Amino acid sequence: MGADNQTFYIQGELIETGSTPGFEFASYRHGPHVLHRIKVVGPIGLKERIPLYHKTLALTPDDTYFCILDNSERHNNSFSFEDIRFLDQMLLDAGIATFYGATITLDAGYRDIVELANANVENVGLNGKLMTTHSPEEAETFIMEMLASTDGGK
Repeated sequence: MGADNQTFYIQGELIETGSTPGFEFASYRHGPHVLHRIKVVGPIGLKERIPLYHKTLALTPDDTYFCILDNSERHNNSFSFEDIRFLDQMLLDAGIATFYGATITLDAGYRDIVELANANVENVGLNGKLMTTHSPEEAETFIMEMLASTDGGK
C-alpha cells in the first residue's frame, strides 16, 4: 500500500494487507480494535466497496469499525445516499455498533457526502462519526482521538 512512503502517527501491529478492485488496504491492531487504512487506487462505486467491506469486516474483532480512506489521488468516486444506506446496513448486519471514519480527499464536494453519511449513521442506529479532510495528519489525529475515547484503545 506504499505504507513505507508514509509516516503514520498511529502505530499498531499489522495484521493483514490486501486489495480489492479500486482499493488497497492494510489493517492494524490497536488494543482490542483494528484500524483499516484504505487507499483508493482506481474509480470506485458501490460495487467496488462491497468486497472491501466484506474483507475488512472479517478482520474487525469487535463492534467498532475504524478506517482512514485515502482518495488524495482523486480517483472517480460515485457514491449515492442509497449506497450509504446499503453499506450502513452491511455494518449493522456484521455486528458493528460504532463507525469512525476519516476520508482524505481534495474533492470539496465529498464533504456533503460525509454530512449525509453522518446523518444516516444516526438514523440507522449506529454510533460514531465521519469526517473529511485534505490533510493526512488531521485524519490521523481524528482517528487517534476516537481510538483513545474507546475502552482499551489507549
